[in-house]
Amino acid sequence: MYKHNHISIITKGLTNELGAEEAKNFEALKASDAEFKALYDDMATVWENTGDYTPDFSFDAEAAFDKFATDHDLPYDKTPQIDAQPANSSLLSSKFALFGIVALLILSSSLAFFLLNSNTTISNDSNSRKEMLVDGINTTLSPGTNLTLDRESGKMIDVEGDIFLKVTNDESIVLNDVSIEATDADIVLSKSEKGKLSINVLNGSAIATIDNKSYNLDKDTQLSYSSMDSEPIISSLNLYSNEVLWTKGRLSFNKTSIKQVFADMEHFFNIKIDIQGELPVDCHFTAPIIDDANPKTVFQLLHASFNYKLRQTGDTAYTISSINCK
Repeated sequence: MYKHNHISIITKGLTNELGAEEAKNFEALKASDAEFKALYDDMATVWENTGDYTPDFSFDAEAAFDKFATDHDLPYDKTPQIDAQPANSSLLSSKFALFGIVALLILSSSLAFFLLNSNTTISNDSNSRKEMLVDGINTTLSPGTNLTLDRESGKMIDVEGDIFLKVTNDESIVLNDVSIEATDADIVLSKSEKGKLSINVLNGSAIATIDNKSYNLDKDTQLSYSSMDSEPIISSLNLYSNEVLWTKGRLSFNKTSIKQVFADMEHFFNIKIDIQGELPVDCHFTAPIIDDANPKTVFQLLHASFNYKLRQTGDTAYTISSINCK
């Protein structure tokens, strides 16, 4: 059975209220009395879980002992308590309230910093071209394209998809690590999902600078580059490629595989084509120039070379099955 005087001396010991002589007896009992030592260990554990060792607060011995006595069903006459809550509960509540206010201020500041430092993204979620003025440049976004603008300057800094620029003044455009300077030029900028950038000069000329090295791009010239390439690739521009024709609402296919046809339709119309079954690999599709190209027109023309079943499952979603060559 626990002795009440043991409980009292342990309580005073945990709250540093023992005199010099009492402290000696306290340590002697811990060393010689196993029952006393066991009671001390249990009460010390409760103290660690309910007390506060910081300089701002002291322990509430009554509350901690009350919890311990209840848990252990101690045989003693407990001193009546006016308040079972820790004496420092109001201080703790104020402390946590202050902490909550500070945390909210930090969160608000972080959110404000994010909003102030985030750039602007213009998206063309439709399946038709979108024309606008960006930093004084007449700009056309192909369907499904995202164009990122610097928050402060309003200049374009990145693109996902295809944009057509009609540059009339001296302009300098920086996309990631590539800068482009042009005057009186028509330029198509394309960036694939894998990060490959294509600069297509339709009219006029431009200068592209990559890693401090400049490249002169004349009319009908294409430069392709990705960060994985050691050098960009410069070639003659195919004016009948869909990378160029989309700017006028046109598409063209010349002995194109059905797989590439569907890929171009998804890319330039911003649609999703779910292909069920195998695609034929030995059949191709030719349609020199399709004016005012749209999904319905291309699907109708495909019937000239292929048999298939088509079902529209949403505004921009299609399912194709049973595809074979005619």
